[in-house]
Amino acid sequence: MSEPRDALIVVFRIIQEIPKDQNAFREELERLGRDKLVYRSPEARTLNSSWVEVDVIMKKYIPNVDVSEEWKKNCIDIFIGKNNIYNI
Repeated sequence: MSEPRDALIVVFRIIQEIPKDQNAFREELERLGRDKLVYRSPEARTLNSSWVEVDVIMKKYIPNVDVSEEWKKNCIDIFIGKNNIYNI
């Protein structure tokens, strides 16, 4: 079984994939990381409650697994754990 992933690290890795013209998406993820996740312990950031908040934002800006653009596919791959974010 794989090691639990830290939602804060994943959020900031996803932000790196978002184009500059997608300000609302970028700002909402930044706000989640800066105002909520950063104040939780590393253990709490691996729990389902942290991931639900990320999931809601992801589905708001990339609905129904819309991979029409490469950056969206990369964001989804990072979110679901397809890409190893610890080997950047």
